[in-house]
Amino acid sequence: MSKNGSAFAAFVEHTAVTYKTHKVLDYFSQDIPADLDNEIAETMRRFLSETPEHQQQFQEGMPKEARSLFGIFGHRAATIAARNEDLEMLKLGLVATAVSNYEIPEKRRVEVGLSIFYHVARKLEQNPIDLFEDVAQIANESMAEAMLKFGKSGVVNIRNYGWRELKTDDGVKYKWG
Repeated sequence: MSKNGSAFAAFVEHTAVTYKTHKVLDYFSQDIPADLDNEIAETMRRFLSETPEHQQQFQEGMPKEARSLFGIFGHRAATIAARNEDLEMLKLGLVATAVSNYEIPEKRRVEVGLSIFYHVARKLEQNPIDLFEDVAQIANESMAEAMLKFGKSGVVNIRNYGWRELKTDDGVKYKWG
């Protein structure tokens, strides 16, 4: 294994172990932004800087617990992006959502999660199709297909997917249910 390969393997192992120790419900209930948001954003930046082969290895090497955190981060990152008008954070959140759905559970409706990214992209005057096409390149085949189809689906109303946009003292917040 090359020196870079060894460093990457250590990165995957460290990421898997580190995020496996966090509880999804604890993270979900933290104020936005939280330190863990910044940590996961850095992990996604590193992920994006890797080769496609390494990105595949990363996704394959993540345990369910880490993937669940990435899914929660996706929603939180979209909220941060909307509050700060931060297109990079929006992309990092969508990347994390793609990684979290490397293995899509049978009953999961990925379009529910994707609708927030579509909504925030429009809010930030970004073409959602461009965002989904860009991130689909790192997703597995089924998630890439879902992202591309959803990105081209037309104007999306988050209420149709169970979301509400709330105005809080901290800024916009998205609540499902």
